Amino acid sequence: MRIAPCWIALLAVPITANAAPRIDGHFGDWSMIPPIAIDPAGDNADTADVTQLRAQSRGTELFLMMDLGATLNVQSGASSTEVPLVHIKLPSDDVFTIDMRSRRTYLNTPGNPVTLDVSRLATGPTYAASNIELRVDLGGVGAQLGDTLEISISGSDALAAPASFTLGTPASAAPSRSTSRSNNTAFRIAAYNTERNGIQDISRRDQIYRQLRAVEADVYCFEEEWNLPAASIATAMGQADPHEDSAVWNVHKINGAHIASRSPVIPISSFNSRYAAAIVELPGGPIAVLAIHPKCCGFIGSSEDAQRIAQTQGMIQTLDALRAAHFGVRYVNIPIVIVGDWNLVGSRTPLTMLENAPDHGLRDWLLPHLVGDEAFTWVGRGTGAGSFSPGRLDLCAYSADRLVRRNGFVLDSRTLGKQARTSLGLEQNDSAASDHLMIVADFAFNDDLPTTCPADLDADSIVGVSDLSLAIQHLGLPGGRADANGDGAVDVNDITFVIFRLGDTCE
Repeated sequence: MRIAPCWIALLAVPITANAAPRIDGHFGDWSMIPPIAIDPAGDNADTADVTQLRAQSRGTELFLMMDLGATLNVQSGASSTEVPLVHIKLPSDDVFTIDMRSRRTYLNTPGNPVTLDVSRLATGPTYAASNIELRVDLGGVGAQLGDTLEISISGSDALAAPASFTLGTPASAAPSRSTSRSNNTAFRIAAYNTERNGIQDISRRDQIYRQLRAVEADVYCFEEEWNLPAASIATAMGQADPHEDSAVWNVHKINGAHIASRSPVIPISSFNSRYAAAIVELPGGPIAVLAIHPKCCGFIGSSEDAQRIAQTQGMIQTLDALRAAHFGVRYVNIPIVIVGDWNLVGSRTPLTMLENAPDHGLRDWLLPHLVGDEAFTWVGRGTGAGSFSPGRLDLCAYSADRLVRRNGFVLDSRTLGKQARTSLGLEQNDSAASDHLMIVADFAFNDDLPTTCPADLDADSIVGVSDLSLAIQHLGLPGGRADANGDGAVDVNDITFVIFRLGDTCE
């Protein structure tokens, strides 16, 4: 096809290192950002050996990424494993310190703690890795656009000299997304850790009900509803009435995990008590759903991490049994969706096991917030001492060979404007009902979509400038939303894929 001049103009725009990275535990978006400090490898006797420090800014927000020299958990771990402390000297000569292991921030001395709002600090990944990235808004400690900072490291390692960095990139308007289902959406699934029986808590119930109504999912999965039987969850769903149709809800429960739908829910075998598994007979066809909540806490190599790995092996047994027709020949090839609070705070092994499990074709979907480029789903109750910084614990993995992603998002009512909240029937603090945020994912069955649809990256049913822009912005990332050709990486092939489909529709 002939490319119009406007497309050519867009392609002529250079890809620069000005874009701020997203704090999501993936590091491809740092590849074009040069280090502000390089430190020799092996110059310390402990585990964490910082070799590079990179920085970027957006207004008073500072983004940092460190190469750690080893795979380890920064926010938890054996007491013998030291990790870096980050010190940021402001023009006022005040020094702001981020101590991720002790989970505290302070100004000048530990006796002067700074408690940051959840919107001001985020880290990734939550699991052990050889890199760590973080974002902090220094406006809360007096920084201004144009300030030059001195950044140093202590603890497990130290830089030869403080690195200098200037907050030189103006703040930009946060991108916003819609909650609407795009054309050809077959079903919507939502997952929500309600934090210690939130649906049973009268003081939080209305907040949770409003969120359920706001997203109007076909399948809801809940975690930490420990004490409610399935029948009580069904009653609660009837009271919330997300679709305003007075429907009867069907629920399957294992321990604190529930799967709820207006469609028939057929329980299938769970091989441990940390997940519920069921076939949901949706109008467009059946899907297999696992609502999961593996063991919390610990760090790589800990007993808790070993339990998560064993519990994940049980999930794989359920999926293997499904493919082996143990639950009926009709269901052998149906799509799978695994959602919930994965508690990936030790190793990444549980997610890797599911991604690599043969015959299931599972892929992790990196869901963004409705406002901004955030990806965290756990927010805690503030980020003072003793609290993890916000991170991505709630995940959605799906059968990439059987399902096509449509719209997907993380719901945080606190970041929505008044008009958006009103249209969704939300109040500003509804998402504060839990220490987790609700995740929402829309899918189409791959047989229902024309071949042009994978290039519709923003799921607006037409391949246009915004899709091409997304492919360019995500160049170098390992798959995800902009992986148009589904090969696991965003590269020039994805840009070409979109270009040759410009103007196509997905009706």
